[in-house]
Amino acid sequence: MLAVKFTGVNLKYYEDMLIYIRFSYNKSDQEVEEVLSELLDHLLDAQAEGKTAYEVFGDEPKKYAAYNKKKD
Repeated sequence: MLAVKFTGVNLKYYEDMLIYIRFSYNKSDQEVEEVLSELLDHLLDAQAEGKTAYEVFGDEPKKYAAYNKKKD
């Protein structure tokens, strides 16, 4: 799993978002996994630039995920 490459803070943030998205999005399993894959890639890129998940997505993983859920 790619998530093991995350720093502790970023891993916790991603796990929180993963749980929320998997259980609250009204999408197919494939669509949910695509969303999670995009988030994973984006966060790994940001981490490589020295940024934390909080800097990229904000202070509340659930709120960020809910906002993106509304966009679709």
